[in-house]
Amino acid sequence: MVDAVRCADEIQRGIAEQNIDVPQDKRIELRIGVHVGDIIIEENDIFGDGVNIAVRLEGIAEPGGISISDDAHRQIRGKVDITFEDVGSQPLKNIAEPMRVWRERIGPSSFAGNANKTDDGDCPAPRAPR
Repeated sequence: MVDAVRCADEIQRGIAEQNIDVPQDKRIELRIGVHVGDIIIEENDIFGDGVNIAVRLEGIAEPGGISISDDAHRQIRGKVDITFEDVGSQPLKNIAEPMRVWRERIGPSSFAGNANKTDDGDCPAPRAPR
């Protein structure tokens, strides 16, 4: 989980840096959702509650931001140098109960002043389904 959140942060910061000199209407901004949960891998498909919740978290993330579930936040708390804001319990489409969500908004000002953050390029490659 720690690697997944660090990787999401590294991706968003890299894109924000690339967008500095790009006009607002031409920028590429991703939304990333992170959740920890069971998934099912079948042939070339991945599905399950873990995937569904991550997709819903992605949908409520701000452009250029990261939304993580409370389950994910508990696993990374104190292990990463990233500040997440508690946005409280949020309803997620097709998820029975509202979920507590945490978010990080990354933009040009957030990475420029973060000189102590290392860019060691250790963002792991995604694992292929087996």
